[in-house]
Amino acid sequence: MSQTVTPKPLGQVQLGTGFTQVYSPPAATTGVCRLITICNTDTAPRTFSLYKVPNGGSPVDANALLRNIVINANQTITDDGAHVLATGDALVGIADVASKISVTAEGAEVT
Repeated sequence: MSQTVTPKPLGQVQLGTGFTQVYSPPAATTGVCRLITICNTDTAPRTFSLYKVPNGGSPVDANALLRNIVINANQTITDDGAHVLATGDALVGIADVASKISVTAEGAEVT
């Protein structure tokens, strides 16, 4: 059985004060997140967390990728680790203030 790898933008959102989904692979697909860009668009420092949540799980310390990170005003940071997500897994985030932290995930889907 052959596989198809499709490079693509995986998700782009502004985090809320409740958990916000950045990306979750569709059915019968594995997502490979190769670059996560986080940007604070506010004029004040903000705090955020990102989690790689397994299928049926919840965002908890055990699946945190970046936790309680302070990002300065107008600062952009990147995570270039390879994060593999199976169908049902999700990349989710949360911030201390809504609509000030933008998250972009880029990578590929394997079908």
